[in-house]
Amino acid sequence: MKGEMEMTEDVVIVGAGIAGLATAVALKRVGVRALVLERSQGLRSTGAAISLFPNAWLALHALGVSHKLTRIYDPLCKGYVTNVSTGDVQQVLFPAGQGPRAVHRKALLEALAKELPADSIRFSSKLAAIESQEQGGGASIAVVHLEDGTVIKSKVLIGCDGLHSVVARWLGLAEPVHSGRSAVRGLAIFPQGYGFKQEVQQFVDEGKKAAFLPLNDREFYWFLTSKEENMTGDPEQIQRQVLEKHAESFPSGEMEMTEDVVIVGAGIAGLATAVALKRVGVRALVLERSQGLRSTGAAITLQPNAWLALDALGVSHKLTPIYAPLFKRYVTNVSTGDVQQSLFTGKGPRTVHRKALLEALADELPTDSIRFSSKLAAIESQEQGGGASTAVVHLEDGTVIKSKVLIGCDGLHSVVARWLGLAEPVYSGRSAVRGLARFPQGHGFKQEVQRFEDVGKRAAFVPLNERELYWFFVCEEENMTGEPEQIQRQVLEKHAESFPSVYLDVVRHADLSTITWAPLMLRYPWGIVFGNLRKGNITVAGDAMHPMTPDLGQGGGSSLEDAVVLGRHIGNSVIRNGALMVPGDMAKAIDDYVKERRWRAAWLVTGSYISGWKQQGGAKWWMMFLRDGVFYKYVFGWIAGLVDYNCGNLPAVSSGKED
Repeated sequence: MKGEMEMTEDVVIVGAGIAGLATAVALKRVGVRALVLERSQGLRSTGAAISLFPNAWLALHALGVSHKLTRIYDPLCKGYVTNVSTGDVQQVLFPAGQGPRAVHRKALLEALAKELPADSIRFSSKLAAIESQEQGGGASIAVVHLEDGTVIKSKVLIGCDGLHSVVARWLGLAEPVHSGRSAVRGLAIFPQGYGFKQEVQQFVDEGKKAAFLPLNDREFYWFLTSKEENMTGDPEQIQRQVLEKHAESFPSGEMEMTEDVVIVGAGIAGLATAVALKRVGVRALVLERSQGLRSTGAAITLQPNAWLALDALGVSHKLTPIYAPLFKRYVTNVSTGDVQQSLFTGKGPRTVHRKALLEALADELPTDSIRFSSKLAAIESQEQGGGASTAVVHLEDGTVIKSKVLIGCDGLHSVVARWLGLAEPVYSGRSAVRGLARFPQGHGFKQEVQRFEDVGKRAAFVPLNERELYWFFVCEEENMTGEPEQIQRQVLEKHAESFPSVYLDVVRHADLSTITWAPLMLRYPWGIVFGNLRKGNITVAGDAMHPMTPDLGQGGGSSLEDAVVLGRHIGNSVIRNGALMVPGDMAKAIDDYVKERRWRAAWLVTGSYISGWKQQGGAKWWMMFLRDGVFYKYVFGWIAGLVDYNCGNLPAVSSGKED
């Protein structure tokens, strides 16, 4: 070792990290010189960045350093914590201007180091040994021996030498222990910018936690902690392990976006609304949480009012050549054997594959109109003044989308409806099993509905084409879960065992992959009549507004009506304002839509529930009186009128006239 002379200092600090440099600055501010010993050749910035909370900024203010950093690094205003397994998101608000700030670790070290005299830090100084020399009277001198042979005597020795501290070991402190978790940290750099606000995005899963937060317009700091004890290798290998092994199920990040209209949900209501808006010259972005179009339910029966809506949307011609109308219905009372026959007047209903309907609607839209794997995390409304507002949608992957209009078509458990304050749908007391039956050689049935009713039970099948039948079974069973084969067996052996063999044979031919079970839910009509169906430029359509039982076959039809009516009102607003979407007038357009649909939706929910109650009421004398003396005499005509409805057409934007 190279020999050096002996030195004497008032204070020696071991380690030029945050603690060491900050301590040296604190001592300088009270008139005490300190020598900082650092084993590295320069300032180290392991960890890339660091988040500093308000207490840290108070300390930096006391050190006279905070002003150097606050002008570069903005405070975080909000945080989102996403449970990766459940999709639940919690929002955390930080007090205005007092949120934590993420800073480059190197920038913090340099800001502290610049407060010190040039000779205050001695690099390449590795500690070899420490001793304490008693001076009498309770006083002592710390003697530091460096590996290069230098001996430094000091009145005070402060160990700021980190995790594996030589000073701590000399004091007799136990070695740190492994917490059971490890961390990967780094900086992500986007040369063109990434568009995130000053918000923390944190993700938690079993045994894992990750986050990213902005440093500036082009960089953010990220980390991942897990129970992995050994994630060694070069940086590229570590990155690959994070992406492919530890965080493969975590969301991906996106930039902030701006849209005229955002529609949540790529079901019937969502796609139809996007098509309606496209036909009046308005682009809409559809957000769908699934990875592709969903077709739960296998098929759907569309009544004449639904086909009028599809005509207005310019889509019906794609489906009518494939699916023939039904012209007759048979209703069999299972207990008595009585059969009632009825003819469909005018244009009969048609049953279509749900997937075919969705694809017909989706094909009308530009390829970039639907954004899949987009799960809604939070919604907010930003007032713009003059009655106008902007809807802000936060997705779980960190994307933020601002839009002039937000339409929730996200179904039964709608996030948008919940944000509006609408009550949750309630259980009707019945559940349904649905599926497709396939007969490779043909089923031989005509274009007729075969329906079967018993006490508390209702079933039917209807042709889709020459080889496929759509069937369902409704009963008061609250829970019929399990594998599709188990559900099929429960229908055949427990619930419909007394039903005619022709129906049982259809169920036996079911394609198991199409069988689903679901409770039948509805929103109370008064919740629709008096509920808050819009706030500013945010509203709902389809099942998000009016979930109903399927007894009138109006779930899909009413959703298509919503789309046309909403498109008509928004289109008329665009016409009035010279082909522009004016936020203030858009609020009026949405209000007009809600006024037109509110009572119609409430009556459909009511009619569907009454119809189902009648059909499954049983054979008690008072039920028969209500059915024959009240329902068929007075109510049936009213319900039939609900189905015989025309939602109107969409305005021609180029005409300059309102429809």
